[in-house]
Amino acid sequence: MLDMKFVRENPEIVKQNLRNKFQEEKLPLVDEVIALDEESRKICEEYFAMERTRHEEFHVELCPLSCFWDAEEYHQKYLVKNPGGYCHVSAHEFEQIKALNEK
Repeated sequence: MLDMKFVRENPEIVKQNLRNKFQEEKLPLVDEVIALDEESRKICEEYFAMERTRHEEFHVELCPLSCFWDAEEYHQKYLVKNPGGYCHVSAHEFEQIKALNEK
């Protein structure tokens, strides 16, 4: 999932809708990745360290999971129900992720 996030999103760029919201409230501009537990936090920290070497700026923050709700039924097993792909991930991006995972 982290591969997919960083193939799709440049951590140097903060999305405009986030930029507007955060500038209005004078908050730091960040994107978040949620760590589910200690193991996922360590994995994310290692991955972030690698990504930081690739970018001059890095606007992604690692946060602990604070609450969780099950998604609606139509989102459960989404890729099983929608084998053509993820709602906003192109076939090209899937191929990039596949290639990363084969390394």
